[in-house]
Amino acid sequence: KQFRGFYEKAAKLSDVTGEALLKLLELRLDNAVYRAGFSESRTMGRQIVGHGLVRLNGKRVVTPSIILKVGDKFEIRTKSKSSKLFENLKKKKNVSPKWLEVNLPELSAEAKMLPDKDDIESSIESQLIVEFYSK
Repeated sequence: KQFRGFYEKAAKLSDVTGEALLKLLELRLDNAVYRAGFSESRTMGRQIVGHGLVRLNGKRVVTPSIILKVGDKFEIRTKSKSSKLFENLKKKKNVSPKWLEVNLPELSAEAKMLPDKDDIESSIESQLIVEFYSK
């Protein structure tokens, strides 16, 4: 149900439906946590958000499927920054996409712009997804 909702939102946008769908999925909070480098996988990013370790625009959130907007800021909660889960991140090199401005020592990030075609993984056949859901 949730994925169909994402497809229907993407179909209403003026972009190519497949690209719009992937951009919407790229903007999910759990994916942004992963892309910022705060987690090792998207599943782990989803769990980090679900356990309430993330603050979005100053408020604690537990919904991984929140869609970020340009200007949204998210960070790891102050209580959780000293956790073993995040202690190695502060030494790690920043390899985040250009649509995210990440501050690894502070464990915070901001969505500076919408992701473009280059920021999305190319291994996904979006045309097949669109064909399946357009029926």
